[in-house]
Amino acid sequence: MVITGTLIRGCLFHVTGIRKFVFILLVGSAIMLSAVATQAAQVKLAWDTNTDEDLAGYKVYYGTASRQYEWSIDVGNVTTYTITNLSDGVKYYFAATAYNSSNVESAYSGEASNNNSQILWRNTSSGKNLVWYMDGVTRSSSAYLTTVTDQNWKIVGTNDFNSDGKPDILWRNTSSGQNLVWYMDGVTRTGFVYLATVADQNWKIVGTNDFNSDGKPDILWRNTSSGKNLVWYMDGVTRSSSAYLTTVTDQNWKIVGTNDFNSDGKPDILWRNTSSGQNLVWYMDGVTRTGFVYLATVADQNWKIVGTNDFNSDGKPDILWRNTSSGKNLVWYMDGVTRSSSAYLTTVTDQNWKIVGTNDFNSDGKPDILWRNTSSGQNLVWYMDGVTRTSTAYLTTVTDQNWKMVGGQSY
Repeated sequence: MVITGTLIRGCLFHVTGIRKFVFILLVGSAIMLSAVATQAAQVKLAWDTNTDEDLAGYKVYYGTASRQYEWSIDVGNVTTYTITNLSDGVKYYFAATAYNSSNVESAYSGEASNNNSQILWRNTSSGKNLVWYMDGVTRSSSAYLTTVTDQNWKIVGTNDFNSDGKPDILWRNTSSGQNLVWYMDGVTRTGFVYLATVADQNWKIVGTNDFNSDGKPDILWRNTSSGKNLVWYMDGVTRSSSAYLTTVTDQNWKIVGTNDFNSDGKPDILWRNTSSGQNLVWYMDGVTRTGFVYLATVADQNWKIVGTNDFNSDGKPDILWRNTSSGKNLVWYMDGVTRSSSAYLTTVTDQNWKIVGTNDFNSDGKPDILWRNTSSGQNLVWYMDGVTRTSTAYLTTVTDQNWKMVGGQSY
């Protein structure tokens, strides 16, 4: 919904609270948000005064499931507000709207959550699993999860499958074809549930996202033999139904992302062809491909897509590349599927350095880049302001290369 009358323009919106987070409030133009953590059971909001004459106030919406808000507060035309009586250890989702003197309300902002960057590790020798609790780039503590010695079990995703506001862990067994979800309360496994077994190991889980807009993560599969693509619609860990997408028999096409490229609130699918260098986005409405658009071709296969995130704070996903020969690093600024521009980051010629994540470690609302050195065991964060590296910080070194980073979430 667009506000009529005087355009309500963007202003800077700061959010503090349970965990550090950032989101973009879209009210005609963008309102930018940033965050600093305070005490655990409340979230403090603060924003710069909006100078538009017809701005009457703001409403804040929040709940424990993405895009399903149980509560709302009309905070009026004020510049600070604190939401109290929140439950410790529960992940909340927040969005905001603005309204004018005619009580015409904007669409929801981009969504925020009380999500701090944590790092999930798995040891491919011992089977131990570990979470680092991060305060910026400082490991404030760590905790072991249940050990899984059978190395056929692979962690293939982290998402909130039981809608308790806490991420769970999705496993696939590459021998038996069993699939399993651990229900997690922090690092405590409160239960586990087996999903349907898929014995054919050509089927690979390539993503978890909400394809049917019910606020619950679904599972995206690709068959590396037949080229079939499939979504399991999930109601928690119950597969309510499944649907095939268009088959892509050419196995050079790899799914490398499921971001929303056309800003319709639904995940799209980003592909890269590892032979031709073509790059492609499928516009998706659930499992229906409504259209597709080719991006610029990158024929040099040394260029790998290693991340998608919003590097220029326009509310749209950009594409992070790394060249595994030259060590160059590059961001494509994307306006939907149009590459509006591109910018090189600092070159890292040592190919032992691998990009393993693009979390926001310093809570400035901008993605940073997490690196791991597969020789020395060093771990490093680049603090990024767009494509400018403002500083770097080393994390604890983990020399044992059996330890692999397998995910970053809020535990």
